[in-house]
Amino acid sequence: IETIKQDTYRKDLYNLTLSKESKVRDMASQILLKKKDLVETEIGGEKITIIAANIPELNWKLIEILK
Repeated sequence: IETIKQDTYRKDLYNLTLSKESKVRDMASQILLKKKDLVETEIGGEKITIIAANIPELNWKLIEILK
């Protein structure tokens, strides 16, 4: 049995507002700061639609990415 000695989970790896891709940062800003639940953009030459939903019990946003 191995004991967990420390938390190695790094939230910054999953933080869309810190993405290296400017369009991902913009999309995250629109969802989180401007409270939009539908965002359309182009990433890597592909048009995509992002749908966001609140999960208030967890204080989370669930996003679905549609091509």
